[in-house]
Amino acid sequence: MTPSETAITNAMRQAIALARSVEGRTAPNPPVGAVALDETGAVLGGHAHQGAGLPHAEAGLIHKLRAEGRLDALHTMVVTLEPCSHYGRTPPCSQALIDVGAKQVFYGTPDPSEAAGGGHQMLEAAGVTVSGRLLAKECDALNAPFVKRATTGLPYITIKRAFRPDGVGGWTMLPAQGDKTFTRPDSLRKAHEIRKTCDGLLTGSGTVIADDPSFTIRHVDDHPKFVTGGAKRPLVLLDKRGRVSKEWTARAEENFDLTVLDTVESAIDHFAKLGCLQILVEAGPDLSDHMLNSGLWDQCYDFYRHRAEDELQIRFA
Repeated sequence: MTPSETAITNAMRQAIALARSVEGRTAPNPPVGAVALDETGAVLGGHAHQGAGLPHAEAGLIHKLRAEGRLDALHTMVVTLEPCSHYGRTPPCSQALIDVGAKQVFYGTPDPSEAAGGGHQMLEAAGVTVSGRLLAKECDALNAPFVKRATTGLPYITIKRAFRPDGVGGWTMLPAQGDKTFTRPDSLRKAHEIRKTCDGLLTGSGTVIADDPSFTIRHVDDHPKFVTGGAKRPLVLLDKRGRVSKEWTARAEENFDLTVLDTVESAIDHFAKLGCLQILVEAGPDLSDHMLNSGLWDQCYDFYRHRAEDELQIRFA
């Protein structure tokens, strides 16, 4: 007996949800989710990778099932990214799956890294049935930042903008006088969800002077390591002329690993050296337009304030 196609697909959807829940906390490792099934297709458990140096999703799930006394029932492992094949900070997940007798492995996105790729072949050589590209579109969207970093060495760049009617038939990114935001509560929640998924933030001096932003996550629950102060997100401020006050930078340093730089290129290089997977550009029209026009972006979220409700448009480079 083996799990049905429906059971396997549903398990992948659960694995994707698990991975999405840890976006923004795992860099330089990718956010990965895994779900284990028994031979009937019943879910034994799921796990998401929690960060560099900690067990990968598959290994963490194996540890969990062993502790619960259910490891012997493991038949099929479903994982969002191809199980790794190398010894890094942790042993290869492919070997761990072989060692515990997994019969089948389904994954979404092939591992693009030279060091860790090849898990598919390792598993098959040991007699494990392996199938890739399950829910490929969804898994590839999840893994896009990791794939870009693994293949180019650069972080995935997301831009977030908000527009309101300018009163003459067009749109403006500038809030009305006295306002710091003009998005509605649902849009603010979505904006903070986006911010939570990113490993670093990029802004400009104009935005800081105009809006006095905090850049903290307030409308959703942040990852625990940032709440407890165990880690700080990198925040790069572009301030070539030194216009931002020391008072603001002091406040920012309470919550962020703040770096002040001169150029976009130096900022991207800084994020790359830190191992960031995805950075969020939260800035005014000048910096946002520069990123878009120069091609230094991968994804853009545009919020439009209409009379009745906000509209969100998402586009990709």
